[in-house]
Amino acid sequence: MIEGVKARANVARRPGKIVRNNRGSAALKITVNGTAYDVPLGGLEIPGVVKIEEGVTTRTKRGIEVVGLRLSLLDGSAAVIDLGIAKANIRGVPKPKNI
Repeated sequence: MIEGVKARANVARRPGKIVRNNRGSAALKITVNGTAYDVPLGGLEIPGVVKIEEGVTTRTKRGIEVVGLRLSLLDGSAAVIDLGIAKANIRGVPKPKNI
């Protein structure tokens, strides 16, 4: 059972660059067969059953996409389930104003 998946995608424009991060993303509680688990930074794998990854981040040209929790089934089906998806982008560079 998975309770409380939160994905956050943060993007800000700074002079000369775009800053992106996934601060605030978390899986609050994961329980498998009555045992509670915390997902370590490298992820958690239950051999032959599932691989669990938290805060999977993909950078784009002007933004970021964050998957709060990714479940990859290891039963041979190669199924991937993404829970809690957040996307954020910044529009094109603003044009300078003519004075």
